[in-house]
Amino acid sequence: MKAKVELVIRHRLLAIFGVAVTVILDWYHLCKKLRQLMSMIAVNKSEKTVHLKFLIAQVWLGLVDNAIEYLRTQVTVRNQEKWSELIGYLEKHQSEIINYNCRRCAGKTMVSRPGNLINGKFTDGTFPTSS
Repeated sequence: MKAKVELVIRHRLLAIFGVAVTVILDWYHLCKKLRQLMSMIAVNKSEKTVHLKFLIAQVWLGLVDNAIEYLRTQVTVRNQEKWSELIGYLEKHQSEIINYNCRRCAGKTMVSRPGNLINGKFTDGTFPTSS
């Protein structure tokens, strides 16, 4: 059902603009998904923190292949189903995950709703301070 909704939205955008529209995955929700799934994947909180630091840095630069390879080779998995879900999510949305650092430097927004930003930072604290 969700895939069908995504397809309908893409077709409507094509009808409105007359060309295929590039869809960009919202940074706030991407980090939220990473945090949620890594909480169930990592064997403990300290490993989760280490893994998230690396994964967020990679997806911030649009390096999804690096993030997927890291998940496959460096993470000791507690929940195999959630690990597969995260890899599948990154693979499915790879074309929608851009270099958010370049976008930020260009002064463009990275969130779908301004309410996700407070004083230039994401409400869950995921905004990288430098790259």
